[in-house]
Amino acid sequence: MRFFSWVLMVLVANSLQSSKIPKELIGEWKEFKQRTVSGDSLNWVGEMFEPFYHIALQENGEGLDFTTEGMKFRYKLLNDTLYMGNRKYVMDSLSEGTLVLRVWDSFSPSEDDKVHFFNKIIK
Repeated sequence: MRFFSWVLMVLVANSLQSSKIPKELIGEWKEFKQRTVSGDSLNWVGEMFEPFYHIALQENGEGLDFTTEGMKFRYKLLNDTLYMGNRKYVMDSLSEGTLVLRVWDSFSPSEDDKVHFFNKIIK
């Protein structure tokens, strides 16, 4: 099973195309506590918590390297969905000047699944 997850990660990561990444996206993202998740509608409070696992974004020349739990892969900009390990990752624009990375603890999340929000404000 672990081998299958690794193969899936490699296949998905290889299928992503790189793009120019604004310098403002580089660096540490902060996790925020959410209230509810309803479809694509996000209702959350801006209470900051320490990330429960480390997420780092680094420039690699043409794209962005996203590192979490010791694994690194290439990520495009908005509205990408990536499946890695047992998690689902989605990069969204919540509002002008703010990006949100949503992380689900399963591939096929239900409304009851916990969603982690990582917020990056672009000044």
